[in-house]
Amino acid sequence: MLVATYGSCFAQHFSRRLVESGYSWIDAEPAPPGLNSEEAKRSNYGVFSARTGNIYSAAALRQWMSWADGSLEPSGEVWEKAGRFFDPFRPAIEPDGFETAQAVHDSRAATARSFGQSVRDAALFVFTMGLTESWINADDGAVYAVCPGTVAGEFDPKQHKFVNYGFAQTVADMAAALGQIRALNPSIRVLITVSPVPLTATASGEHVLTATTYSKSVLRAVAGELKNTFEYVDYFPSYEIITAPPFRGDFFEPNMRSVSAFGVDFVMNSFFRTLGHLPSDDATEAPAAIDQDLREEAEDALVCEEEMLDAPAVQRVKGATTTIGFVGNSHLAALRRSLVGGKTQPADVDFAFWGVPGEFGDITLSDGVLTHPNSQKLRRVNGPGCDTFELSKLDGLVLVAEPVALPIFIRHLRTETPPLCRADASVLAAELKRWCDARLGMRVLLEARQLLTGPIVAVQQPMWRAGSRRGSRLWPLTEDQFSGLTDATTAMFADLGIIYVNQPRKTLDASFKTRDAYSMAHTKGLAGDPMEDHAHMSPLYGDLVLDKIYAVLADHSAK
Repeated sequence: MLVATYGSCFAQHFSRRLVESGYSWIDAEPAPPGLNSEEAKRSNYGVFSARTGNIYSAAALRQWMSWADGSLEPSGEVWEKAGRFFDPFRPAIEPDGFETAQAVHDSRAATARSFGQSVRDAALFVFTMGLTESWINADDGAVYAVCPGTVAGEFDPKQHKFVNYGFAQTVADMAAALGQIRALNPSIRVLITVSPVPLTATASGEHVLTATTYSKSVLRAVAGELKNTFEYVDYFPSYEIITAPPFRGDFFEPNMRSVSAFGVDFVMNSFFRTLGHLPSDDATEAPAAIDQDLREEAEDALVCEEEMLDAPAVQRVKGATTTIGFVGNSHLAALRRSLVGGKTQPADVDFAFWGVPGEFGDITLSDGVLTHPNSQKLRRVNGPGCDTFELSKLDGLVLVAEPVALPIFIRHLRTETPPLCRADASVLAAELKRWCDARLGMRVLLEARQLLTGPIVAVQQPMWRAGSRRGSRLWPLTEDQFSGLTDATTAMFADLGIIYVNQPRKTLDASFKTRDAYSMAHTKGLAGDPMEDHAHMSPLYGDLVLDKIYAVLADHSAK
């Protein structure tokens, strides 16, 4: 079966996995000779069946179909930036731009022809709907891929108009595009999906969460209407699989926007199983053709103009004068997700996040610069341009990682010979300092203290969840023991000029394990039972910890 794939960023998973699983994916506009695979990918060859870039909206799909079938002359608009020329409808396909405006026109026309050819050749046309929000040219109605002035071009409020398509217009655009597709290929079938990836930003004036709900609701309703109206149209529920409440967000990366490799595998396995492609009944088992290298590429290799709307590693506040770095492991996700969910930041502070889930100990610290050997993991978590993190560019630092890992230290006390869990306060304090001094995180804190004049904050990793098996095996603490450990940690860091933020007491039960209410809907996806994630916290927990950090920042600013 010959398959053509187009749509939003998530559609790229379909093309890659179709090829890897033995289907005949159409590449109607292959890379020219002389480009290696990395250069071809950078120039957006082999991403979709033609070099259209991401087609986010139904209106944009209709526009490409009209260019392909000749019913609409391609727009003559070209953007210029620093002497290079960019296509407003595919601004990211040539990251360095074209040499001439004519080269833009020629390339766009070639892609329109290739797009039409892919429709003529395909037995199945897969389209992933991504957005209802678009920017259009006020004069001719041409639909841009992204807001002018973000990737390239210059924004003109008189020339560039924001639209947020509703159900009726989206159905009309999709129906028109489907009619054009069938006119070129009367036997073709169409499979529609809805991207589960939330909006990065919105121009609607609404909060990004409500804007996302509106957009996805419209697109899902349109998909259902089209399936019920046209016998050659079917729908695959990738949106429902990733966002379903029973999975508690476990298919998302810690940034709570990107779909994890495990989530992609789960969706694609379900897709192939509906086609009778996989023999196994285990939906979490990956197809044999999907190897480890492919998993590592799951997010890093995607090409998304929308990602350029915001620098993923920095939480921006307009007019900010101070930058506070958040460095750590997967526990950063609760704080990051809290901010994404609407937690208000101090008006004059930017937050820059840099973390490595599960591999913090592999970080290298040299001359105030943090690096990690797994650059793909760094980019998936922190976004592009974050292979290193320079402490000297910060005003202050918050560390969420060892050495402030109280449950791990408690386990260490229990397993030492002789056991130290019942030792007196002075012995525990001495052992705490010895243990913390051996952690990489302590080196990061001390170097930051030497380099920066702002606050240096160490945040305690949360105690294990009460409802998990590991949490049930944690040494039961008394009130005096827990207070003694907290006081010793606070004093140790105070002597070093570092502020210690402990776990909010209301999040702990009587045995000093984290209450389920603060770890449900946690931020790390696991291949196994998400209820057995013993360590990761929810945005509700993140809100409380950020309140403590905000108090520290306010106190430091007042001084």
